[in-house]
Amino acid sequence: HQTSLLHDDQLDMATPLRGQPTHTTRCGNPTAILLGDYLMAQALKRITQLQDYALMPLMAATAEAMSEGELLQLEQIQHLDTTEEAYLTIIYKKTAYLLGTCCAVGAMAAGATQKQVTRMQLGGEQFGLAFQLRDDWLDYSTVEVGKPLGKDLQEGKCTLPLIYALQQASPQRRQSLVHMLKHQRHTLAAQEEIKHFVRQSAGREY
Repeated sequence: HQTSLLHDDQLDMATPLRGQPTHTTRCGNPTAILLGDYLMAQALKRITQLQDYALMPLMAATAEAMSEGELLQLEQIQHLDTTEEAYLTIIYKKTAYLLGTCCAVGAMAAGATQKQVTRMQLGGEQFGLAFQLRDDWLDYSTVEVGKPLGKDLQEGKCTLPLIYALQQASPQRRQSLVHMLKHQRHTLAAQEEIKHFVRQSAGREY
């Protein structure tokens, strides 16, 4: 989890997050990347020391899913044609899968039955989806709560509030907004117009 956070800061070029400076901000990109790699190596080493080889496929699948989720998100940023289905796939892979694994591993360590492990994993995935939905919802809030407002918008991420709002727009309005997202999203005026449009179109309520 710590590895994913360190590498995520690189992808997002994160400045202080949730009121705290990121490791990238404090130590720079090379140190943060190498520390993330080191933590991943430590995690794999400890799993090997446990000699619980049922964990290895789960950890490998989790790392794979998270990487796929981030790659899918980068692809969607380039095209700005994210559908609701694609968005849900992205947040499942990049966030929910990890939370499901965390809950499953905890259950396995406690000696749970396979049925209990599966239920815990599914519960963790649902929690992960809820967390990411709420985090993306906060981007269009009017009051900053733990994360800079409009950060996803600046990065060109089409999250659910924006996806829904664009679906409600006329073809001409949609074309205008997509042009802003592609070419003007770093300007304050464009950000404010898009955020106002999302709120006006009930994107946050959806």
